[in-house]
Amino acid sequence: MDNVIAPLIENAQKALEGTRTWLADAARPNGRFERDALTYRGLFKAPLGFAAAGLCVEGVRAVNILKERFMQPDGDFRDPPDVPADPHPAPSLRYFYPYRTAYIAMGAQRLGRYDVARRTGSFLLSLQSGESGGFAAALDASRTRFHVCGTAQGALAALTLGQWASALKAGRFLAKAFERQGANSQRFYMVLDQDVRLVPDWPRDPGYCYLVMGEPGQYSYCTALASGVLATLHKVYPDEGFLCAAQGYHDVTRRTHPDAFTNAACGKLAWASALLWSITGERRFLDDALRCTSSMCNVIFADRPMHVASMYPDFERQPAPFTFEVVFEYAWWLSEVLKELGVSGRRRKASLA
Repeated sequence: MDNVIAPLIENAQKALEGTRTWLADAARPNGRFERDALTYRGLFKAPLGFAAAGLCVEGVRAVNILKERFMQPDGDFRDPPDVPADPHPAPSLRYFYPYRTAYIAMGAQRLGRYDVARRTGSFLLSLQSGESGGFAAALDASRTRFHVCGTAQGALAALTLGQWASALKAGRFLAKAFERQGANSQRFYMVLDQDVRLVPDWPRDPGYCYLVMGEPGQYSYCTALASGVLATLHKVYPDEGFLCAAQGYHDVTRRTHPDAFTNAACGKLAWASALLWSITGERRFLDDALRCTSSMCNVIFADRPMHVASMYPDFERQPAPFTFEVVFEYAWWLSEVLKELGVSGRRRKASLA
């Protein structure tokens, strides 16, 4: 197994170094970062991405910009009133609102900006239901819909902030959401109500409402994120229900987006697969982690450090800040995968000695 994992870890380290070089160059004065990324969408993953790439000064600068330009008195982040409303807002604002706020809270915490992390974390936790444990999908008055993706990202932020009780409540919501339907349903629904009952008619975009079994090319990152969060919670709080649901979400991803394992934008899936391998020792999870990580490493080319367009078929139609959103996330998940493969590989090698 060493002869498989060691070369891949070396390639992944080179890929992360290539990403660091790309980001450091972009962050120079009057560089691409200042030109393209200084929007809410371009910045919300910046603190975590810069931290993962070892560019902490740049990360703190990103936190400062977010605080000065986009932070609200309640700890949320929004575009200022003078910025025209986006006619096609990103799904993270429409269907799982806590997603962006959670990224900022995690990044601020990692970079030691506890003033921002505390305020943002307080707002984020205000979106969590005391009854169901889910995080509200939208900022409407009722807050009665809870999306798997927003709840999973909220749970991950709660773990980062040391809010264990909130993370466990969110984990139980995710586990119950899986138990309500299992991996054998024809459709896997991702939105639930206050009583953790399936909501089959919201949102209108079916790709974010449910996944259809047996059809490739769907939005895999929601179920991959849920799988990784539940696996992480199982390591912190050994509940077999968490592990069972983590494996279940992974199976849903396999059945709804098998081509995701060979897509370079598969960071969440690579991380979840590596976590499940470290817990169970099952070769299928290691194989999935290796496939995903190899795909991520292929984004790095000798003639250009980051070939971002290779991650998304419709990349050219995306707004300029999308490039940075992708690269920041890539850096973060690649660093997490490296950590899990490296630590787990050494642990397993020691146990066999």
